[in-house]
Amino acid sequence: MLQARTSNHAFITLAHLTTAEIEEHREQNRFYCPICQEPVMIKAGIKVIPHFAHYAKTDCPSYRGGEGPYHERGKLLLYEWLKAQNIHVELEVYLKDIQQQPDLLLHINHRKIAIEFQTSRIPVSVIKQRNRGYQKANIIPIWLLGANQFVRQGEYHLKINPFTLQFMQQFSLASPLTLFYFCPRLMELVTFQDVYLTNQRLAMGRYQFHQLQYTSFTDVFKQKRLGKSDLFQLWKREKRKMRLRPRHHLSGMERSWHEWLYRKRTHFEQLSALIHLPVRAQYRMKSPPWNWQSRICLDVIDPLPTGAQFSLKECEKIVRHDLYPIEHYPLIRTNENPIRQYLQYLQQLNFIRQTSPDTYRKIKPLESYQHIEQSILADEHMMDELILS
Repeated sequence: MLQARTSNHAFITLAHLTTAEIEEHREQNRFYCPICQEPVMIKAGIKVIPHFAHYAKTDCPSYRGGEGPYHERGKLLLYEWLKAQNIHVELEVYLKDIQQQPDLLLHINHRKIAIEFQTSRIPVSVIKQRNRGYQKANIIPIWLLGANQFVRQGEYHLKINPFTLQFMQQFSLASPLTLFYFCPRLMELVTFQDVYLTNQRLAMGRYQFHQLQYTSFTDVFKQKRLGKSDLFQLWKREKRKMRLRPRHHLSGMERSWHEWLYRKRTHFEQLSALIHLPVRAQYRMKSPPWNWQSRICLDVIDPLPTGAQFSLKECEKIVRHDLYPIEHYPLIRTNENPIRQYLQYLQQLNFIRQTSPDTYRKIKPLESYQHIEQSILADEHMMDELILS
């Protein structure tokens, strides 16, 4: 912990003191945890941010098993950055009603904002529990991942995983999906906005990099979206990679999908260009876009004669085991349906027509191709259509 109280109930933040002042406090004062009231010791050395620590493992609600100097430095830098902007911010305040201790608690325009700087892997259940607590207390949580969790994969791509996706946030129905990162060493905040998952381990979006000393709190939330042309031009490359990706040594879900294609008497090279389109709500799917979109096309739409109708529920039933409930992502405000978003593309491309809120009519048959060159050309043509539409 960065703060503790003295026997006179004064709060001390060691990181704001000189080495001499810290030694003077060590000799003259006793310090206590502001939450459990147990004695704590001073920890100060060359390699660590000066802080307080319990004498032994404790049941104190503030105890997180030792967060390390990287986390302590980041928390302190963020605190000082916000204080310099005259923002009312509290460090390590304990919220008794929900038994939680955010790293920072802000008071802005009669609203409370909890900032959590997360530098280590913790169970998803713990993240959800903390978010439920903040929701109960009417506090807006903002999670910043440490740069030790940040794996950039080029100008527009970010490596992701189920843990990372738990921190994807959306502050209003109109705002883009966003991930926040902070590097205490470089003193840099990074936002990754307008997130589209290309598969279960990679996402596409827009980066913004903010040097802490030149950035205000509100600057971090300025929106930067992928334009329609950028999105579909980038997705051309994704479709090409999907077509040309080597299929040696398949296992798990990928192997099952190829076996399913074989039973359908088709091959991934022959799949319609309508399959594997960029759906914003892909984060709600447990399988990659080419997997669940091909099942909707080949199991629901393709067998129908032209002019026949089908329903959203039929499509949802086909991929029901792939869909996360919206509650799986408590930081996202919209109840987006990836299947509905995909069907909107098919309507936009004039393959289906919506006849009621939940029913559609097939307008023309799905195309298939004889060889990989033909498939790639069809993919590029379809992306160009979406850019112009």
